[in-house]
Amino acid sequence: LQLFVYCTTLAEAAGNTTLAVNETQNKMEEIRNHDFNAIVTDYASGGTPGNTFTLTSLNGTGTITTSQVGGSSSLLQIQISVSWQNKNSRNFATALTGLIARR
Repeated sequence: LQLFVYCTTLAEAAGNTTLAVNETQNKMEEIRNHDFNAIVTDYASGGTPGNTFTLTSLNGTGTITTSQVGGSSSLLQIQISVSWQNKNSRNFATALTGLIARR
């Protein structure tokens, strides 16, 4: 019985991680489709849409961090970190980092 409960908990964690990564990838695509020149300003604190968002499929939030790579104005590094709680109030987190180049 204890093994069944443990496996059920692991299955929930795996499913929630998949949901969180999917939302993170969707946010990355949203940023990738945004005007390159406005990404740093619009996805900063106080910008629109801003650097934080609420997860739609989980009880959690995400934070977006942008930075130039090697001082290049044509390449941005985007990191999206998400954290959430599962049903038994255990906290989870993951992050996705990608590069976006000026087209």
